[in-house]
Amino acid sequence: MQKTGQNWWVFDNPFDLSGMGKRKMAVHFEYEYVKCWRTGYKERLLTFVSHYANVTIKEASAIINDEDEATIDDDSLSVTEVYAIKRYGLELPYGYKSILDGDNNLANRARSTLTKRGFDLAELDLKGFGYCDEVYENSSDPDADKKNFFGYIIVPCIRAGLLEYYIGRDFIGNYLRYKNPDKAVSGIGKEEVLFNADALWLNDEVLLFEGWADAVTAGDNAVSSQGWTFSEKQLNIFARSPVKRVTVVGDKGYFKQAVQSAMRLIDIVEEVYATDLGEVCVGEEKDANEIGRQRTMDAVKKHSQRITILSGLQLIS
Repeated sequence: MQKTGQNWWVFDNPFDLSGMGKRKMAVHFEYEYVKCWRTGYKERLLTFVSHYANVTIKEASAIINDEDEATIDDDSLSVTEVYAIKRYGLELPYGYKSILDGDNNLANRARSTLTKRGFDLAELDLKGFGYCDEVYENSSDPDADKKNFFGYIIVPCIRAGLLEYYIGRDFIGNYLRYKNPDKAVSGIGKEEVLFNADALWLNDEVLLFEGWADAVTAGDNAVSSQGWTFSEKQLNIFARSPVKRVTVVGDKGYFKQAVQSAMRLIDIVEEVYATDLGEVCVGEEKDANEIGRQRTMDAVKKHSQRITILSGLQLIS
């Protein structure tokens, strides 16, 4: 493997024998992506290891997690070395389990909550989704309740390979439907992060939603802001990224908010669009998660409008 100036490590595509010697495949360890410029292959690092070693995703995860920190040899690719750079960010909450782990009632309930909303569990596992099955109890810790995420699905916000935040979504009837880590522990609040922020570095065009569930439904090129009002830190993430086009997708009844959000990106991103899902929703349907990926993408293709200062003001007036 050889490192390029953009922090990609290039090597021969092991699935493309005719391309041997051309080094058209590359891995980015921070963003945990592997792509091939010759064949169009583009997968998360975990999926690549699964394909390369011909093992399940869970087995591939074990290969990665068992690997000691090491230096990659410039001229060789080893599956056991492919994740040599290990980095750690925010610690996951007490009792966290991968969404595919566990075979008890609580684990099955967590998975059922997600599958009923149309999510693919294997896809969520790749993104680091999980749940908490243990109560954090510590009588000497005054913040014990803040650290207790028992009965919450954990939605990770990862950037440059680091866990910088997570969102807790109740699935057993807790008092709080959503629970977020204490800012004193995480150092940041939900208004300062983007879900799937790495998509801004991996795609020329991205979709922007208000909620994580809609972003997951739409696919790997979608991010979410956890609210329609951007913070300066969220805007700075867009400003530092190389993304060229952002389409803000508004839920039914929230198109004006989507346009207002899009207008804040005009001076940051080359092209900004807004889409009104209300154009395709039927009956009580209101968002991307409810109408599914295909209808969401159809709406983006057919009902997106280029946002400028003038067009934006006309749409929200």
